[in-house]
Amino acid sequence: MFTDNLISIITPVYNTYPFLFRLVQSVQMQKVNVEHIIIDDASTDHSYETLIEYAKKYSNIRLIRLPLNRGPVVARNEGIKIAQGRFLAFLDADDLWLPNKLEIQLSLMRKNNWSISFTDYRFISFDGTLVGKIVNGPNIVDRDLHFATRSGMGCLTVMVDRQKFLNFSFLETDPITTRAEDFWAWAELLKTTVAHRVPYDLARYTVVPGSRSSNPWYKAKVIWTIYREIEKMSFIKALLYYISFSISATKKRLLSTPRYKIEDIDGDKGKEWLDLVNLSSNKHS
Repeated sequence: MFTDNLISIITPVYNTYPFLFRLVQSVQMQKVNVEHIIIDDASTDHSYETLIEYAKKYSNIRLIRLPLNRGPVVARNEGIKIAQGRFLAFLDADDLWLPNKLEIQLSLMRKNNWSISFTDYRFISFDGTLVGKIVNGPNIVDRDLHFATRSGMGCLTVMVDRQKFLNFSFLETDPITTRAEDFWAWAELLKTTVAHRVPYDLARYTVVPGSRSSNPWYKAKVIWTIYREIEKMSFIKALLYYISFSISATKKRLLSTPRYKIEDIDGDKGKEWLDLVNLSSNKHS
């Protein structure tokens, strides 16, 4: 059903032209067999035109254009529908991987027969400045631990073995879970397995000021609703989980103060990142 030696990388794109050079190069520098499925979610800037040129240059890029803006959940699912690889990985347009991220992660997935894994990562500003400390989680994450903490499972670090989850997708229909789509997706997978940590810093999460994802309190409110309305937790259990989750969210917030203004972003500056990424990866070579 799936190509065993192939990793399908899913990237939704919406008006992220300044980040596209480094996104594409981050994937092209990976040392394993990949297909990069990029879903343009009806961008109104130069993103789609730029991606067309990259798709002409790199044969492993598969480009989809959605006629209407549907949001990242729908975009990711459209990519998953056509993905041919046994393994799925997720990389948003403004984030990065170090060149050996997939090689290290895939090796451990195969060696240990893991269903899900995630790596450590760092926050960065657009100029490449590392912000705060390495974000890591427990070596093993089960469903209870995932609900009680942020667990360290950054979407940009997760890899899923589709042979273990043949019908995996992100839930589109629930207005609550679509506001914390990755959190809920991992919670669903963790009903039948656990996630394993790859103990290396292999990814870079770009903090964009004012974005929804840069505000952990926004997600904390959504998580409370998931506890009570979807999981049907008692008030006391939900409160205990919420307190634990909020403490974790606050710690993450303190690690991710950006050092630039979004209006200062220049598309050409993405080219300056590659040396930084290569230097950062040498210790894992």
